[in-house]
Amino acid sequence: MTQIVGMVPARMGSSRFPGKPLHKLLGRPMLQHVFERASLYDKWTSLSLTTCDEEIAALGHQQGWPVVMTSSSHTRALDRVAEAAALNGLSLSDDDIVVNVQGDEPMLHPDMIDATVQTLLDDESADCTLL
Repeated sequence: MTQIVGMVPARMGSSRFPGKPLHKLLGRPMLQHVFERASLYDKWTSLSLTTCDEEIAALGHQQGWPVVMTSSSHTRALDRVAEAAALNGLSLSDDDIVVNVQGDEPMLHPDMIDATVQTLLDDESADCTLL
């Protein structure tokens, strides 16, 4: 059976908006909105927060989310997700799907994740990006 693994990469060092993941929207950190909305997708094998920053990890631990600490040397979220996928302890096969859930998309809806994953399930050679 295909595993569907969600990774929410986040870091404090955004060049345009430092500290963006913890910036409050409606009284809660933006990252909390993202993770809670991603959690509404009911087909995850696992969903984890991935970060190199202790402040972000602390939020994840406080909320009870699985947290994967990664290197601070990554320049792209996909690099952080790739490292976290290797570190998360799951045995992944070529048929499994790892979803990079952008940590700065607080309006994310589980139907959006489902549409993306379904595209990959329907065509294993597909590349899929939700814009």
